[in-house]
Amino acid sequence: MSLTDPAPEHRIADRVLSPGRTIARMVVHLFGVVSAIAATFGLAGPFATKAPAIVLSLIACVVWTAAAFYWPKLSDTAFFRAWALIFLLGAVAGGLGSGGASIIVPVAVFVLLGTPWITIQRTLWVGAGAVIGYLVSRLFAPTIEPNDLPLLISLVGVVGVSLMRRMASTEREADRELLVQRAETAALAERARLARDLHDVLAHSLGGLVMQLDAIDVIAEAQAADPGLRERIRGARTLAQEGLEDARRAVAALRESGSLEEALETLRRHADALGHAVSVDTEGDLDSVPAAVADALRAAVTEALTNARKHAPGAASAVRVEAQKQRASVRISTGAGIADAAGSAIPSGGHGLGGLRERFSALGGTISAGERNGEWVVSGEIEYH
Repeated sequence: MSLTDPAPEHRIADRVLSPGRTIARMVVHLFGVVSAIAATFGLAGPFATKAPAIVLSLIACVVWTAAAFYWPKLSDTAFFRAWALIFLLGAVAGGLGSGGASIIVPVAVFVLLGTPWITIQRTLWVGAGAVIGYLVSRLFAPTIEPNDLPLLISLVGVVGVSLMRRMASTEREADRELLVQRAETAALAERARLARDLHDVLAHSLGGLVMQLDAIDVIAEAQAADPGLRERIRGARTLAQEGLEDARRAVAALRESGSLEEALETLRRHADALGHAVSVDTEGDLDSVPAAVADALRAAVTEALTNARKHAPGAASAVRVEAQKQRASVRISTGAGIADAAGSAIPSGGHGLGGLRERFSALGGTISAGERNGEWVVSGEIEYH
């Protein structure tokens, strides 16, 4: 891995601290900078001899101060480069006899080794450069006797503490991932149970109702019943059949354990089987979307397509789902027809748009529906960390 390879930028959020911790961190860094400057100017010898060591140490302290002050705002690449530069400057200054190096170098090593997303390999490359810089600087200052013992002792201690800190952070991350996996497993088990209950109760009941209405329609036809009565029977049968299809889709959604992309393809195929032309367009890595967010996006697509078939039969729909950095969005547009039934296209009352709004809001997102350029558009967005 090269030294310029950036780590994932979403980890910038990991450096955002509470106000109290931010102040404490700044105090510690400023104390370190002041101590390094004091140790640097304590260098013995004529100014012409010690000037290079002082200049390099002061530059390292300036970069250190800037890196500490702008810590949460730096990109991961800038963060790594800043501390790599501090490490290199401190090492060269140490070779020239700077006492401040005994503070600058250990702090840089502590930050580089103790930051989980900076790989040890990258730190070792910087360390190799620092060693080379130190040895080369010794060639230009052979008469200066650097005080290597304090630097060596502090480096050994810092490396040990940094590695322990990294191991503890890795263990905490593993524990968090385990908790997430357990929660997802429990959620899948609960969804499977709900699917079984829904199938056993609702689907069977509606299936029986459809059969009963078919039988009544046959009897009414045999007895030459009033055409208006038969029309009502058939209307009731259609409603029961639609309810049965909705129940089956709900069961399929609850049992769905595949990816979001697979779920979208399943919805497209189902719509195609019902004569509803649906195009699906995706962008980004959908597999990186958290399960709860993916479920909300899937629910929005399901609800929008169901209402499109009810209120604009024959109109085509287009689905677009995007997964960007810490954000996922969905947009379902349906051609002319559904806008005429805008009041009921996505009913409220906690089942249609109202229910989706609650679901999106619980995840920190928003969803809306309305007519745009002659189309009925449902669009939602959720940000996550």
